[in-house]
Amino acid sequence: MEEVHHFNEEEINFMNIVASQASSVVQNARMWIRLKNNIQELNDHKEKLEEKIKEMHNALYSSERYLRTIIESSLDGIAVVDDEGKIEFGNNSFFNIAGWPEMSY
Repeated sequence: MEEVHHFNEEEINFMNIVASQASSVVQNARMWIRLKNNIQELNDHKEKLEEKIKEMHNALYSSERYLRTIIESSLDGIAVVDDEGKIEFGNNSFFNIAGWPEMSY
């Protein structure tokens, strides 16, 4: 413009509204990017935790299988009894020594 334009009150108010809206858009975009990054970070942690749980489950399963093999192949009688005196588990040798029929678990 060749001539200097003097903004009136209505134009100034309009520009304030536009600037405020633009500021809100920029702020929302920044928050969205942070939220997106946080979600990705949480998903990464979730995947790591799930993998760790699988590893621990496999280790526990292998350990249980190893101990069960030792107990079941033992020539000594081995039994596990609960607080009420009921047999929760017994290996074959235990039932052979006791002269009882084997229980299924």
